[in-house]
Amino acid sequence: MYMQWTGTAAAFENPHGEVESLYPYMVFDRLAEVNAKTGVRYWCLAEKIEISQGLRIATITLRQNAKWHDGQSVTADDVVFSVYAALLNPESALAEIFKGLMGATAVVNGEADTMEGLVAEGNVITLTFQSARATIMDDVSMLSILPKHCFPENVDYAALNTYDYWKQPVGSGAYKITEATRDAEGNYIFRAN
Repeated sequence: MYMQWTGTAAAFENPHGEVESLYPYMVFDRLAEVNAKTGVRYWCLAEKIEISQGLRIATITLRQNAKWHDGQSVTADDVVFSVYAALLNPESALAEIFKGLMGATAVVNGEADTMEGLVAEGNVITLTFQSARATIMDDVSMLSILPKHCFPENVDYAALNTYDYWKQPVGSGAYKITEATRDAEGNYIFRAN
């Protein structure tokens, strides 16, 4: 499928930043989305998200059959990686949300490598916030998931936007990037996934 798309001068953008184009919404899936016309939430990479403990805990169950465009399975480790990427990348528009996780302050300050408020077991991820969040479902749902396996093992989250990955990113969304060239009109080629 050929689609015309115009946007920023940068080839591809990290979906956690202030994006200037629609490409991230076509290439990257979120855990859930809300239909703009009906206001009804529908599941993307999540099978379900349960909120408990007075709007402090979000328990996410991933779909078992979710795949990246390269054929690898989407895993709980990808969600954990994406939360750290959103928290520790200085260009992330989502950092403030995830700073509310238990243990996030110590990670941001370099005093710890992991957060007690982010736990993955099998295909279930639990996020525990320090205090109640009235917007917890929307906050958790809006996170675009990135493929951990496409980045170096010791990724520098502060430099996440500089990795070669962004030249032709692997996503899990409706469209796969098959050609990463841009013509004079700003066209890219996407293929239905």
